Amino acid sequence: MSAPRFTAPLACLTLMIAASPALARQDYAWQGFAAADAMNTLHHNLLNRTNEAAQERRDRAAGRRPAARPTPSTALPANQLTFRRDPAVTRAVQADLVQRVSKRDAVAGRALSQDLARQDPITVATPVFRRFGLDTGNVVDATAIYFMGMWGVANNVEAQMSPTQARGARAHVARTVNFAGMGLNTPAARQRYADSLVYQALLMDAAIERAQNQKDTAQQRALADAAHGHMVSLGLDMRKLAITDQGFVSR
Repeated sequence: MSAPRFTAPLACLTLMIAASPALARQDYAWQGFAAADAMNTLHHNLLNRTNEAAQERRDRAAGRRPAARPTPSTALPANQLTFRRDPAVTRAVQADLVQRVSKRDAVAGRALSQDLARQDPITVATPVFRRFGLDTGNVVDATAIYFMGMWGVANNVEAQMSPTQARGARAHVARTVNFAGMGLNTPAARQRYADSLVYQALLMDAAIERAQNQKDTAQQRALADAAHGHMVSLGLDMRKLAITDQGFVSR
């Protein structure tokens, strides 16, 4: 199966991350924002739905009628799921990321600050994601990007995602996550949440791609274990999930 990977031109970031294993263990950028509660809700909803989907498959295999499941309250007007990126919010998110990296590794923090000043990774990657039907200015799509990125790093996959898989992951997030209860009530809040997720997905994916290209198995293992451990700490074991055209399912 073709596994999801992100391939954006982020050579400057891959060099900096690969040179600093501390980045693999950094605090995640969204933790400085009120979006932390939203992320906890996100993981909880996705984990519950994944377990429910597995039970539904077992029920069907045994000839039982699957139990009715309540539909999450995800239906929000489109204008409450999207935003236009505000440069001031972008700078604030980047500053938070640099600060957290600098606490662990001052040299890496300075390098990241310089790289971000030269080019914005989300701006660079947005056309790439659009080819997969994903919009970085949409909280549903950003959440799908984050989960696919962390899934790919945790499992140390090398194949690139397919548009079908991207659509499946996006649909999975849309039907399982209660965005109405996540407090993303303003464009700025939505951008802080989405940008933080997409930056982390891009940074981690760029690092694992460089380690794979250099055949650096130790760095691959460190990055994969960091992503896996972080997701497990939030209640979601990406190594027990597969990604298909139906989204995330238990292996």
